[in-house]
Order: sequence, then structure tokens, then C-alpha cells
Amino acid sequence: RAAAASTQHRPVNWLRGASGGLGARVGSDGWILSPMSAMGPGQTGSKSTRMANKTASPWAQPQRHFSSADSTAAASESEPAMMYARAVSVIEDEHASQAAVSEAIDLFAAASAKGHGGASFYLGLAYDGLLEGSDVELDTAAAARCYRRAADTGHRQAQFNLGYAYKNGDGVEVDLDEALKWYGMAAEQGDGRSAFQLGLAYDPLHEEVVLPVEGGKDGDLALGWYRKAVEDGHAKAMVNLGVMHWTGVGPQMAVMPEDERRRIAMELWTAASEAGVSEADRCLDQAADVWKEE
Repeated sequence: RAAAASTQHRPVNWLRGASGGLGARVGSDGWILSPMSAMGPGQTGSKSTRMANKTASPWAQPQRHFSSADSTAAASESEPAMMYARAVSVIEDEHASQAAVSEAIDLFAAASAKGHGGASFYLGLAYDGLLEGSDVELDTAAAARCYRRAADTGHRQAQFNLGYAYKNGDGVEVDLDEALKWYGMAAEQGDGRSAFQLGLAYDPLHEEVVLPVEGGKDGDLALGWYRKAVEDGHAKAMVNLGVMHWTGVGPQMAVMPEDERRRIAMELWTAASEAGVSEADRCLDQAADVWKEE
């Protein structure tokens, strides 16, 4: 993540519709029950964002477009890295004025024009309506172009957002091959949300998730991506990883003794519960009910 939250800064909220500190929204897709609850695609995978609760913004102002004069004037102040650092410091300041936020966005635009990946990412957030305090007019196509510029520099959050855009048709035509490509690139760089999306793509319990993965659904590959997601800090991946252990999905799980699988599942759900994942509590309750019946 680009910057850590502190008590002096606005809370950093990397996923649209975040709940608690985990940043995943619960959607309407429901859960797979077989017999434990596995998390579905609507419960994760929202775009990377920063301070996205626009309705709570104290800076609600008329929207505006960037002008070339804005970018040119800002560009004269410094080189891209310095402009970017200055703009980020403003965005993270909870006491920043609307004028200061607007200036920061102009700096992002100027630095982006000079090829700075992080600035392009933030500019994409502004166009995408995901940067609190921004009065930039919503333009998902412009956001996708910004994410692409940032993704091409190796910016993993932008790669995730670009994958999300291609998967959902946000500002671009739906292209699942492109979505898979960018999720893969981001996951290889340590983006836990992208690894989780790849886990869902391979997970036999989630037939509704359709990405053109080579070879189709594969329990062992799903396990690998869920494990990587957990290693990269995606707490909710522990729920799905636990479900796969409990149900014995995939060749790896098929040869593991049931008692060991269940023990690992309980450990994963307990860790997820301690991290604040409410779905893990449901899994733990269901597991307790199963054992009572046995």
C-alpha cells in the first residue's frame, strides 16, 4: 500500500465499500455451502482506493475538469517524484482544505504526464470517484486509462484496478483475458486481492467465477493462490482456504487425513475471526454444529 494510516491522517480505505479494517464488501452473490460457507466473488475484489467515502466528505464541491493550464502550472514546480510526494502528503492530511486537495490532484496530473506510476494511479482514483475530497467529474474511461499508465510502470494496485475494470467493464469493454493478465501480474507482486481473485477463478466450489484460467477449475491451484493471498495479508482468504481444507477439495486435500484437514480449517477460521472477519465466525459455528451431530 502506498502509505500507512496514522491517527493524524484520514483512515486509509483501500477497497470500495470497505467494512471494518479488512476492506471487502459483502455482495448479493451469497455463499457456497458444502457444508461450510465459502466466500464468493461479491465479497471481495473491489477496487483499490483511498478515502473513498464520498458521501461523508466534508469537502463536497461542484465537480470540475482538469485543464491543461492546471497541469502545466503544477509541472513547473518540481520533478515528478517530488510533485507526487507533495500531493500524497496533502491527500493524507485530514485537515487539508478543498483548495489544497485540488492542487494535489493537479500535481498528480502533472506528474502522471511525466510518467510517474503512482501519480497516474491517484489520478485514476480521482476520475473513478474513489478519492475523497476530489471534485473531479466522474469518468471511468479516463480512470481506466490512468490505471493502464500506472500498471505499465509496474504499480500493483493499479494492476489490480485495471484487472477489476476489465472484469466488470468499468470504463473499458469486458475482457476476461486482460482481467486475468493484470490480476496475475499484481498477484506476482504481492497483491493479496489479486491472488484471491485467482483462487476464486480456480476454486471448484465457485463455478460462478469464470476467468479463462488454463486447464479450468483446479483445487490444488486454488489452494496455492489462496495461500499466497493469506501470505500477502488478505485475511478473508483464510476463510476460503479453511473451507477447502474442511471439505477436502482437490488432490492435495484428498490424501490428507480428515482430522488434520479439520484442525487446519479451524486454525484458519480462528485466525480470520481474530482478524475481524465475521464470515469466519459463521464457519466456526457451523463446524461446531457438525461436531455436535457427529
